[in-house]
Amino acid sequence: MPRPARVLSALAVAALLLPLAACGGGDAAAGSSGAASGGDGRLKVVASTDVYGDLAATVGGDAVEVTSVISGPDKDPHSYESTVRDSLAVSRADLVILNGGGYDTFMEGLVEKNQVDAAHVVDAVATSGLEPEDEHDAGSSGDASADDHGEAGHDHDHGAFNEHVWYSLPAAQKVVTAIKDRLAAARPADAATFDANATALTGRISGLTQRLAALKGEAAGGGTTRDVAITEPVPLYLLEAAGLHNVTPASFSEAIEEGGDVSPTDLFTLRTLMQQKKVALLAYNTQSESEQTRTVATAARTAGVPVVDFTETLPDGKHYADWMADNISGVESALRTAR
Repeated sequence: MPRPARVLSALAVAALLLPLAACGGGDAAAGSSGAASGGDGRLKVVASTDVYGDLAATVGGDAVEVTSVISGPDKDPHSYESTVRDSLAVSRADLVILNGGGYDTFMEGLVEKNQVDAAHVVDAVATSGLEPEDEHDAGSSGDASADDHGEAGHDHDHGAFNEHVWYSLPAAQKVVTAIKDRLAAARPADAATFDANATALTGRISGLTQRLAALKGEAAGGGTTRDVAITEPVPLYLLEAAGLHNVTPASFSEAIEEGGDVSPTDLFTLRTLMQQKKVALLAYNTQSESEQTRTVATAARTAGVPVVDFTETLPDGKHYADWMADNISGVESALRTAR
């Protein structure tokens, strides 16, 4: 017996909706891979990297659902090309967090494309207060000791702005506060929870800042070299806060950061610094390795210069404060070895 037309129509609509529901379920299950799920009442936060995603998750707790576009070492924020799924997540987000400063231009593009209101965006570089014209790279503070390094023949032309502001602990605290304020504006009922979570996190970061200040005081007291070398600029804010001066030729670290070839002269300079133990440590970005960086690291280990590994994204199973604590411990251990 034929079904009434109304019933057939309803069944047809249901059949059409089933594939759509399946697609929606796939997006929700994707989680950190680029799609925001919905329907559970949580605020949707999309971060360019898992560093900022972790800060948002720590502040927001159960009230937020966080999507980190870049998660893990297999994607480079500098060259990442956004997907349709990323764009969809940003278009649905209650809060978007990006680094800015030319680091994650894909996210800047998504914010512009989806016309996200500035009130729903946290730009870490803009929030940090670290102006591009102020050079915060280690060894570029302009004091007498930096000038002495220049007279010793090292290239200190660190003219470019260091956009890796999450390695500045004061900058990270400002970003945490900005995230808390944006979430509270979107969900006033949970403002007290956001504030408590942010206070706990900034308190932990303050403790790490004190550890760096202690290292800086020890360096100022003499007894060990304050010079360090790097493969890439990622950890320079942290090294500077520890009272350390970068003596790496700027052209070397810039070539590594941009994925270019290091000049034979710069490579010779770095190897010589290692072989003569002119530096307390080599700060090594494991996410921008090349034949040249491995050569320098080998020279350092052969000479007994500590090699301290750094990354741009969160190590597996780590939260931001734990990660920075580990980075500081690595520097502390290296400096003890250098004494």
